[in-house]
Amino acid sequence: MRKPDSNRVRFFCINIIVYICIIMTTFEKLKQILLDTQGDVDKFTGKKNQAAGTRVRAAMQQIKALAQEVREEVLELREKA
Repeated sequence: MRKPDSNRVRFFCINIIVYICIIMTTFEKLKQILLDTQGDVDKFTGKKNQAAGTRVRAAMQQIKALAQEVREEVLELREKA
């Protein structure tokens, strides 16, 4: 049985760690956007503040883009494993 090349294994492990860090960072950004948007959601639903509604829609677009990034990173990580 052939012994795996230690440099290849090391490179693979580093790649996995990098992908996990990217996923976690993006996920933290998602959580922060949600927290930051809560006030605008309250203003829009409670006071019918139209500008707050616009900010909520913009935040949802950001969330959609970041969620897609996470999805792509997870798929890429899964394929490498």
